[in-house]
Amino acid sequence: MTSATSKSQNAAKQPQQRDLFSGEWHVERPKRGNGFHIRLKPVEGEKPIVAGMASYAGEGPAGTYCRDCVHFGVVAVQTGVDDVEINRTGCVIYAHYMRHAAPTTRRDIRLCASCKHFAAAGDSERTFIIDRAGVVHHVERLPLDLRKWRATDNSTPDDQTIA
Repeated sequence: MTSATSKSQNAAKQPQQRDLFSGEWHVERPKRGNGFHIRLKPVEGEKPIVAGMASYAGEGPAGTYCRDCVHFGVVAVQTGVDDVEINRTGCVIYAHYMRHAAPTTRRDIRLCASCKHFAAAGDSERTFIIDRAGVVHHVERLPLDLRKWRATDNSTPDDQTIA
């Protein structure tokens, strides 16, 4: 046997990969998958959690959606002296508890099944401002400069609106 042949046979017998959990050396390539799969379906009776909703989805009246609720609308949260978060499709109860307008900037809960806080609303646009003190104000429209907005006895913002 030549030395080149014995080197290639030794290289073939060398362990290929070490298992970090068990510390064993595997000579063969690891199998792809082991027969166990993660199930993405909910377990029967499990309540769906939707980020941005005040409670579990589907706890409200059957056939109702977040967009039909009094608490749904344009939500602006004053998070600091010069910081404002705005969500055009948000829940004011969620924003009040979390002190953020939404979990992410692109979160839309419009077509989610309503939660236990559902209260029927009309077709009018609903706009809310949550000030730094955590007080919720229902306004007709958002002011042009929300950073300078302060709650007064007449909490209506300027005539100019945000486009």
